[in-house]
Amino acid sequence: MKKIIILLILIAALAAPAQGATEESVKFIIAGVQPNTVTPGYRGPLEITVRNVGFLEGYRISAEVTPAATTPINILGETKKYFEFYDAPCTDPGRCNYLNAGDTATFTYNISVDSSAATDGYTIPLTVSWRNLGLDKTATLNFGIEVEGTPELIISGTTTSPSVVYPDTEFSMPITVENIGTDDAKSVEVTVTLPKGLTGTSSTQLQTIAKDKTATATLQLKAEQKIALGMHELAADLSYTDSKGESYSKSIPINLYIQDRGAVTLAISGVSTSPSKVHPNTDFTLTLALENTGSQDVKSTKIVLFLPDEVSGENAAFLGTIATGKSSSATFDLKAVKNAQPSTYPVTAEITYTDEQGRTATVQKTFNLFILERGEITLSISGINTSPSKMYPNTDVTLTLSLENTGLQDAKSVKIDLLLPSEFSGEDTAYMGTIAKDGSNSAAFDIKARKTAAPGTYTAGARITYTDGRGRTSSVEEPFNLFILDRGEVILEFSGKSTSPTKLVPGSEFTLSLQLENIGDQDAKSVRIELETDGDLNGEFTSFVGEIQKDDVSTGVFDLSVAPKAAPGPRVINAKIVYLDERGIENTVTKTFDLFIGEPGKTSATTILIAVIAVLGIGVYLWRRRKSDFAEA
Repeated sequence: MKKIIILLILIAALAAPAQGATEESVKFIIAGVQPNTVTPGYRGPLEITVRNVGFLEGYRISAEVTPAATTPINILGETKKYFEFYDAPCTDPGRCNYLNAGDTATFTYNISVDSSAATDGYTIPLTVSWRNLGLDKTATLNFGIEVEGTPELIISGTTTSPSVVYPDTEFSMPITVENIGTDDAKSVEVTVTLPKGLTGTSSTQLQTIAKDKTATATLQLKAEQKIALGMHELAADLSYTDSKGESYSKSIPINLYIQDRGAVTLAISGVSTSPSKVHPNTDFTLTLALENTGSQDVKSTKIVLFLPDEVSGENAAFLGTIATGKSSSATFDLKAVKNAQPSTYPVTAEITYTDEQGRTATVQKTFNLFILERGEITLSISGINTSPSKMYPNTDVTLTLSLENTGLQDAKSVKIDLLLPSEFSGEDTAYMGTIAKDGSNSAAFDIKARKTAAPGTYTAGARITYTDGRGRTSSVEEPFNLFILDRGEVILEFSGKSTSPTKLVPGSEFTLSLQLENIGDQDAKSVRIELETDGDLNGEFTSFVGEIQKDDVSTGVFDLSVAPKAAPGPRVINAKIVYLDERGIENTVTKTFDLFIGEPGKTSATTILIAVIAVLGIGVYLWRRRKSDFAEA
């Protein structure tokens, strides 16, 4: 369509009479434009050929190209060119620069096309000037240039799925092709040259990619087992045509990294039995934890145990897939036979698995299984606590002892006799009945630390008597420690004193605030402050403060007044502080503090003198004024 438009423009230029030309004189037409088709970004020559179709010759011929400002075609350098018929420069305009009737003249310009030029046909004016029969003439001719788009393909992205490619791995490689040109790319084909060790589909057709659009070519490939590790540079060849059928091709390198798959490493990360202790003639469950610390996932994992003769039961387990960095556990129901001797027995675990290449491999790991001597009965103290948790002299506490039977028989008729030091008194016997094997039970004793007991650590004991399954009575003694702590003492000190108002005078009322701080090791309870005065103070002399915890403060407040006849001066006030300690014993401590009673307000001699002078002055003034009034009268 664009070529038809340009052809119509040229026909119109041939058919229309040029300005300033007549059939009897000189007439110019455009005989050719080269090139008449350009692409965005073009820079190069533009040749315009004009023909004199009149019947007279013209001379002093020039041609000027003046593209419109909106046209994406630009003239580089001079826009006006002169026709020179001869090889030598024209020195006599009257004898050269002639263009006879029927001859042609070619004018050459340097042009550029905007890289963003829209594909379209553009009309450009050409102004031809000449001289004929002594007259200067001009004619404006129009010619057309078509801007055609050009496709340009690039590879804007590549990836693989899975994202990491190992040897002996099948994978897909999507290649994203983008058309950044100004025309559609047709019959697009992507061909990748595969290096040694890489096989699969290396070529794919994408058909048409419109400008500013993308398409993805997905290659199905396989990295062979012996492919070289590391980075591979693949040549991706792009071939395509434009709208006119012109062919294009380019080669773009793309990278493919082959990762070392690493080895399979399986390790036994844990061995446990339930119950934890295995004795002869014991059923137990063996749990094996298998961890994959290698660089590959393993599949179809199976464990086969080679058991000693002293152990029977299940010896095979299937674990399936164990991913890299993960673990899995297998359990086996086993039994230590009746005649098994207590000892350490090595057990071999044969582990069979399939790696990521589908290869089956087998490794053997060894661990130890312990069969212990079946003890008759094993009773031991598993826990000791007191309530309250801290024990002081002259304190009643509840002592709780927990017994655990770690043997293989039930212990019956269990009895505990406490072996207490002389500093303690209270219950010393408890009956616990039967404690099953692997079981436990607790007994509580109400005891008391004597008042005379010194703080310290005391070794006590528990005589545990029990009967086994055959009726035999046995006993065992278990020592344990009891701790008597030092209570510390309550230390109350005044940490602050204030009065409101701050100045005290005879007859004044005020509020006294005493801040009391406990810097001792016990909490003080039911604290009150009692003031002892000499009669110069009236009001409330007792303030109930309540509890003051250790390292804490509280304030006692008193509403008082100073006796009207109290003599000014300092006063030393006794404050009796009464409190209960943590044992409930009332204690009293006396502290002192100072109060100062100031002078009541007085009129100074200077003030009286000023007042007398003022009165005398007023009297003199009035007397003189009266005397003056009499004189005038």
